[in-house]
Amino acid sequence: MNTQLTATTIGAGCFAFAMNVSADLIVSVLPDAQTIQVGETTSIALVISGLPTTQVPVPAAVTGLGAYSLTLGFDPSVISATAVTFLPPPESKLDLGVFGSLEHSDLTMPGAVELDETSLEDTAALRQSQYVNVDSTTLTASFTLASISFTGLAVGSAPVYFLAGDLSDAAGWPLTGNVFGLGGTITVVPEPAAFAVVAGLGLVAFAWVRKLGRHQAHPPTKDYSTRTR
Repeated sequence: MNTQLTATTIGAGCFAFAMNVSADLIVSVLPDAQTIQVGETTSIALVISGLPTTQVPVPAAVTGLGAYSLTLGFDPSVISATAVTFLPPPESKLDLGVFGSLEHSDLTMPGAVELDETSLEDTAALRQSQYVNVDSTTLTASFTLASISFTGLAVGSAPVYFLAGDLSDAAGWPLTGNVFGLGGTITVVPEPAAFAVVAGLGLVAFAWVRKLGRHQAHPPTKDYSTRTR
């Protein structure tokens, strides 16, 4: 029963899905900024928050998250998406280890990665798993969906941003509301060894230029005086 949503860019690394509702759901890239070297691999976590806060116990009307489908974009000349990791139970809030979940990812598109997961778990079990106590009377839900690994290809800055998304509750109905995707940035810097080589060559070139400059400013003089034999 999922409804595909169209992404509208709000700003750098941020999208909004227009839906007729009240609550704001947020899917964030964490950490939102990190630096790696060329050839190094790092990962980002996709974290959902903003699911309706409710009272203890969780009422049956609050079903929590049952499925999601997300597409993220990035600069393929700077970084490459190498893996998608779905959380196993008990860390996962969609796969509780009883009936499991259906997981799928696609890394074949240049500059984009798709991932989706649909829980097969009992609705009441999902609800109890996803909501945690804020205090003795209030519950809230915020948890990690999955992680994506990236490898640095070239020096540069690569925003990781949301292109599209689809969220459904545990009963299969679209989660209504304003859904915001907060992206991040991965900065790739040179390897220390490569930087040292470049710096060393620069120093050698600088020394050679200085030596050449001194030679041209004070050329050696020749002795043309007559020698007596």
